[in-house]
Amino acid sequence: MGGQDATPGSWPWHAIVVTYGPYGYIQCGGSLITNQWVLTAARCLPSSSYNTVVHLGRYNQSGSNPNELTQKVEDIVCHSQRPDYYYYYYWPYNNDICLLKLASPVIFTDYIQPICLPSENSTFYNGTSSWVTGYGYDNYYQLPNILQEVNVPILGNIECRCYVGDSNYWLPKITENVTCTG
Repeated sequence: MGGQDATPGSWPWHAIVVTYGPYGYIQCGGSLITNQWVLTAARCLPSSSYNTVVHLGRYNQSGSNPNELTQKVEDIVCHSQRPDYYYYYYWPYNNDICLLKLASPVIFTDYIQPICLPSENSTFYNGTSSWVTGYGYDNYYQLPNILQEVNVPILGNIECRCYVGDSNYWLPKITENVTCTG
């Protein structure tokens, strides 16, 4: 994802969602939205029968995290029209959303807080500054150990289609339900 090392505690709503299955695990990002609910992408959850845990307050993937809390997921609520997991890379990312209910409410600390969500009527125009956080690949296609942050502009869908293309079989279709950043 590029970017730079974040400061510990600067993104206290950042969640790491790990789903363990029969052939390994899938790790994705998410956001703590209340003391018991995390928002994440549906494509991160191939089946609700798998064991899913959420890590909150984690800063370092390979070192000590004294402020980390790990919770089991008690319930998974996904959009009713989400595509089947195995077709995500052939369909638009419409409805790619799930809520994860944690096994018990978390106690907020300086390192674990809910995200500040915009109001329902908010509009994000082309060029609006936004932040992305995570452990995605860096500019050298390496996975970082430290939580990364990068400031990126919101891209309008027309501009986004210019970058992604609208007929590429391997990339998601850009619909009105997709938010692009660049």
